Amino acid sequence: MTRIVPTEMGVVLPLTEMPAPVAQQPIAVASPRSPRLRLDRALIAIVVLSILLLATGGFAYATSRTLDDTRGSLSATQLQLDSTKTSLSAANTDLDTTKGLLTAERSSRVSAQAQVTQLQGRVAKQDQCIQAMNDSIRELGGIQVAITAAYNNTATGSRWATASAARQAAVNGALDAYYQAYLNAFNGQKATANSFVASGNVYLQTAKDQIAIMNAEVAANDQATAANGAALTTYNTHFAQTKTACGL
Repeated sequence: MTRIVPTEMGVVLPLTEMPAPVAQQPIAVASPRSPRLRLDRALIAIVVLSILLLATGGFAYATSRTLDDTRGSLSATQLQLDSTKTSLSAANTDLDTTKGLLTAERSSRVSAQAQVTQLQGRVAKQDQCIQAMNDSIRELGGIQVAITAAYNNTATGSRWATASAARQAAVNGALDAYYQAYLNAFNGQKATANSFVASGNVYLQTAKDQIAIMNAEVAANDQATAANGAALTTYNTHFAQTKTACGL
């Protein structure tokens, strides 16, 4: 025979077959109990059974409630995990984009640096060209000043021009004096003639002195002209180097 008994978890488990009855000993017959005592026992059994059922149902309800809460937490966790994965994927995409921009920027900077280096080289060459041109201009300016000075050595108001005018005046004076000496000598006035001869000789010496001054000025001018010619030759060499530096 199988009996069904309740457990603490509210699950009913079968019992194995009861052992075979043993020999019964005579039992003393007790006095019959009152119907009320049997009723009380039945009521107590019903109450106990009700408590067991309530406890079993409450435990099952609590267990089900806990399972639902766990499932809800698991669903929320899964949603958060999916959101995190999405955010991580977006972050990875942004990172890849940033890496691409960084690579492009680096390439652009390398290209820009190459252009800057090239421009710096060109600027340096242009600076050399400008410096060489300025040097050529200063050199040519100095030569022009020297040529002008050499020209002014024989221009109006120069020492050579003054000496030339004095020489010409002395020559004219000497000619007049010698002419007067000739006239007086022809007329027999020897003393007066000799006086004009002496005067003519003074004029002649003055002319000779002025010629010496003129010759000195001409020699100085010739030296200046030769120096200016050498300076022009040097300038032409420097200017050829300037054109090479400027790519002209």
